[in-house]
Amino acid sequence: MMSFLMCVLTFLMMSSFCVLATAAAAEETTMTYDVRDGAGGEYDAGITTSGELSQAVDAAIAELMGTKGWFHDLRNTTGYKHALEVVTCTPDKNMWLYPPEKTATGSLKRVLTTGKLVVAGVKWSAPGAADYRTNPDAPTGFWPMYLEAIVDKISKAYKKNIRVVRIYYQTSGVVVDKVQAGVVDMSEPYYYISGFVNNKPRIEALDYSCITAATEGAFYVRKDKNMNTFDDLYEKLVAGPLHTVGFIGQGNYDSMSDKLPSSAVPYIPNNNPDSSALNQRVIDNLDLAVYVSEFNPGADVTDLLMAIPTGVVSPRVILFPQQGAEAKSVDESKTSNSDDKSGGGIIVGLVIVACVALLLGVLLTFVVVRERKGAPIFMPLLDSVSTNKAFHGEGGL
Repeated sequence: MMSFLMCVLTFLMMSSFCVLATAAAAEETTMTYDVRDGAGGEYDAGITTSGELSQAVDAAIAELMGTKGWFHDLRNTTGYKHALEVVTCTPDKNMWLYPPEKTATGSLKRVLTTGKLVVAGVKWSAPGAADYRTNPDAPTGFWPMYLEAIVDKISKAYKKNIRVVRIYYQTSGVVVDKVQAGVVDMSEPYYYISGFVNNKPRIEALDYSCITAATEGAFYVRKDKNMNTFDDLYEKLVAGPLHTVGFIGQGNYDSMSDKLPSSAVPYIPNNNPDSSALNQRVIDNLDLAVYVSEFNPGADVTDLLMAIPTGVVSPRVILFPQQGAEAKSVDESKTSNSDDKSGGGIIVGLVIVACVALLLGVLLTFVVVRERKGAPIFMPLLDSVSTNKAFHGEGGL
């Protein structure tokens, strides 16, 4: 009797232990992750499941585009009147929904948990478009105000005060790499949908928002070079002696490279200079032209320069890491702070397997003890062959 009670008590204790251990392991996978900022304000672990964040941003953009006069007023307020509205997400409040907070995962969960939206960009300035140089923490112009409006809509939708944290990198190429790695939440809203990242087209390697706006680019050239059309510029690039064209970033060059003759040589600085520095290279006869994505039609740049429209319209978007892609350039030893639940799932599975094995061992011990005491749990199915009523023949079964 004592052995029976001990076995029962042991069984109950092991069951309680397993329940508590499993609950603790499950809690490990659902607890709020430790939010820490790495060097330069980046997250210390990449998250590459940002699909829900892009959905929230798209809902905000659609809501803004559905607000009568909003885009028109933004252009006039900032003086960026040549920005083009390209509708890829037809406004409809019943179609564009903010993902529920309680089921949020990936970057959206991180934003809602921390109250921060970490945005990657570069420092540059162009009249009306943006000034990220004078006061980088509070930039002005069309693009900064556009992002502020998006974040305001998201904050109201989730009843949270979400703060934009901007991180500036040396070049746009670095920005795109950081977005792909998931150590930031997204890019600024002025990025080209065209271009490349790690030898793959951006449109395939990254997720992106509804088109925020579009602009027509232009080449700035000296007025005394007798160039009035793009064909004139093309012929000058072929004939020489100047063959270089300035581009402020690799993405700008990628979007226009196929329009230029093979003799054209791009000049892309590594230090992300102000546009005026690139303009000065044209004035100093170092480059034949400079490409400007933020073109203001009909406006002379200076007394020495004029603009030649490209006829190419470049859609702008917000870039996100591609949902489900692996994080790149991220220390794998730190990924425990990300929203990846796979490690926790393994722990839960191992705890359950261990508990099942332990409980089976206890049960087997209990059965053996009863058997040795002559009081088996399961009575024999057959006392003798003669008790088997289903067999009436001769010989063995």
